[in-house]
Amino acid sequence: MKRGREFPSVTSGQLHSTLLRLDHFDLDYTCQEDVRTVVETMMMARRTHRNQMHVYFKKFLSKEVALLKPHLVPRKNNEGVMRSVHQRSIYETSEQNKKNRSKLTVNHAAGSRSFQRTRACMERMDAFQRQCDLEGKTYT
Repeated sequence: MKRGREFPSVTSGQLHSTLLRLDHFDLDYTCQEDVRTVVETMMMARRTHRNQMHVYFKKFLSKEVALLKPHLVPRKNNEGVMRSVHQRSIYETSEQNKKNRSKLTVNHAAGSRSFQRTRACMERMDAFQRQCDLEGKTYT
């Protein structure tokens, strides 16, 4: 009888790639707990990055010397981002979004507005116009 546990022969790389494929974020941004999780994660990433930059640039005597040797982000940190950027599905999605956007008949000069907001604005304008018609005033 063997003592201890038997583990399947899976390398850490295989395990990591499997977890990345299974990892998806279905966050509900109306739920306060999900929003708090995202904000805390981003704040922690910012603090970590700021600390790394402070440690790196602290060793230089002046800002001029520090600017001559900028901090380089290791290539391994960018591999996942670069892989996702060069995926064909992202380009296909982008093209589909452009086609769908061109089909819209309502274009706003100040950016996109929801149809509910547009409807509310139109109703206010109609109410104002009716009031002006009743009072006999013209504002044009």
